[in-house]
Amino acid sequence: MIRLELFDVPPSLNEWTRMHWSKQRKQKQAWLWEVISTALNAKVGKPRYKQATIKITYYFTQQRRRDTDNYTPKFLMDSLVHVGIIQDDRADWVKVSWDFATGPKRKTTIEVWEGFDEQTGPDDRDTRSNSGGLAPKL
Repeated sequence: MIRLELFDVPPSLNEWTRMHWSKQRKQKQAWLWEVISTALNAKVGKPRYKQATIKITYYFTQQRRRDTDNYTPKFLMDSLVHVGIIQDDRADWVKVSWDFATGPKRKTTIEVWEGFDEQTGPDDRDTRSNSGGLAPKL
C-alpha cells in the first residue's frame, strides 16, 4: 500500500468554477507538484499499478455538512497518473472513493492498493461516500 499525505485540501468544484482560467491552471500545477514531491519524499518509486483501489480522505478543521460531489478528486487522480503510481485512471482499472474527516489541520491523504479489494470489484463503481457529507470526528 502507498500512503501520501498532502498539505491541504484541493479547491472544491464551486471554488474552481469561480476562478479565472489562469488561476485554475496554476492550481492544477500546484497540486501536481505537491503529489510529485510527496511521492518522492515517501520514496514511492513508480509502481505503475494497472488495477488499483484508491481511498482519498479530505481532513477539515470544522465538522460540517459537505457535498461529496463538490470534492471530486480530478487533480489528484491526474497527478497519480502523471507521477506513475497508476497507469491510467479509467473506470475499469481504478476503484476510487473519497470521504471527509475532521482533524487539527486541513490535509488530504491518498491510500493506493494494487488490485481491487475483496469486498468490491471492478463492477462495483459507486464511488461516492455514504457519510451524507458529514465529517466523522477523529
